Amino acid sequence: AASILLLSVLSGSPGVAITIFIIVAALIIAAAEISWRFYFDLLLYPLMFAIVSCIFIALFFGSGTALFELPTPWFTWTIYTSGITTAVATFFRVLGAVSAMFFLVLTTSMNDLFVG
Repeated sequence: AASILLLSVLSGSPGVAITIFIIVAALIIAAAEISWRFYFDLLLYPLMFAIVSCIFIALFFGSGTALFELPTPWFTWTIYTSGITTAVATFFRVLGAVSAMFFLVLTTSMNDLFVG
């Protein structure tokens, strides 16, 4: 689980994190026999936090070509293409990392975690 977590966080490609999520979700649902409904309900709260965070990343980070601008009386909200790219990559990294942590939590007993 730790190596999957590191691979998800350190990979530069969202494809790696998506692949990790799919493989880990299949292992949790099929091999560990955890209900898919329980697993996706468990993913709901971290992913809601990640979505909100990625919206702020898209709004406040980035440079280069402006994708969207919304002028207000005090400042202009600008979303750049690099900000969207960073937000999408961050979201999928979070998705892969959270699924790796849930793999550890859902398949390992607390006794094994504290003894080993």
